[in-house]
Amino acid sequence: MSLSRKEYVAICQTCVKRKFDKKIGLVCSLTGEYADFEDECKDLEIDQLAQKREERLVKQKEEMQQDNSAAFGSEKTMMQSGGWGGLLMIIGGVAWLVGGLALDRIFFYPFFLIIGGIIVLVKAGINKSKEMAKPDTSDILDEDFDEII
Repeated sequence: MSLSRKEYVAICQTCVKRKFDKKIGLVCSLTGEYADFEDECKDLEIDQLAQKREERLVKQKEEMQQDNSAAFGSEKTMMQSGGWGGLLMIIGGVAWLVGGLALDRIFFYPFFLIIGGIIVLVKAGINKSKEMAKPDTSDILDEDFDEII
């Protein structure tokens, strides 16, 4: 059973013998083609830096999952979620502020939520504009890549 292109890329991106071809994507430097081994590549040599990078990414994902259960976990999640998280922070802060004023109380935390939400919205807008400026490379891993645009 052969692997999918994404599975090949996951293996090959940690190999020393990987090469990036502008036209077709990640290829083997020995053949200049996509990987085509069945279960294991006989020429695989692990790139220590690439392997450490992959391990660091896995560790960061685990830490993010643990952070969500800690104090202010929901706030951290909203700060990292982009525009919708910022909007929820603003709505929650305003609702909390209005509810407190209805009870003749002034809470300080809603102000921090509102300001944090505005910051998250601005960051999301900046990231979206940067993303829109980048060229579309989503089809670079496509096995049926017929024409280079």
